[in-house]
Amino acid sequence: MNVNNEHLHKLINDQLKLTYKNIWFVGGAMLTKGCIRLKLADDIIVSIMPVILGDGLLFFDYIGTKEHLHLKDVTAYKDGMVELWYEIKK
Repeated sequence: MNVNNEHLHKLINDQLKLTYKNIWFVGGAMLTKGCIRLKLADDIIVSIMPVILGDGLLFFDYIGTKEHLHLKDVTAYKDGMVELWYEIKK
């Protein structure tokens, strides 16, 4: 699904929130930045993979706002992946 910030705000507030208490999005930099900018995210879960890529999009580039985070949980997996669960402080 291709969603811009206006559609994202309408999708969450006008459709999904009416039916669901918790909404989980899986995506990359553009989706994450849109949710943060529009104040639609309560938590961010970042998975760090044990692979260094030579190219790609920056995950938190140019969000345009400063957000304070609180680390809620850390999970390390046998394959080397680490999951960081942050709460966005309001």
